[in-house]
Amino acid sequence: MREALHLQVGDIDKERMLVHVHLGKGAKDRFVPLPLKTLAVLRAHWLTHRNPVWLFPVRSGDQPAATATRPMSTTSVQRVMRRVVRQLKLRKSVHLHTLRHSYATHLLEAGVSSARALRRPGRRPQPGRLAMAPLTHRLLPARAGLIGRVSRQVP
Repeated sequence: MREALHLQVGDIDKERMLVHVHLGKGAKDRFVPLPLKTLAVLRAHWLTHRNPVWLFPVRSGDQPAATATRPMSTTSVQRVMRRVVRQLKLRKSVHLHTLRHSYATHLLEAGVSSARALRRPGRRPQPGRLAMAPLTHRLLPARAGLIGRVSRQVP
């Protein structure tokens, strides 16, 4: 979460469609792919505040996000996540870390091999992880239609 909240405008490379993540897992810098739809969402979000440095600036007191000197906190994002989960009336326990696991699931549903889905930038192989992926993939086909409908609504 820290890596995402600390993204700066200059970390987005729209020519190469990459995001430069600083000090990620293992305190390593890395570049991750930037899907066109994600770029569009990030642009739309940035237009709401136009901070020249931070993609996710903190709004505090009378200070507008456009002049913020630091990114928003993990606590703020967790609060928003809890509010969204309540509004959607989800019965399962959903947390920010759930999104990290969802990424590999979406890759599998898109037809990426399990070995490749688990070999993403910044990841090291972990015993047992490959065995869990097919089970997760089999449990989620009913959600694929919903995910597709939701992703089509993103500008």
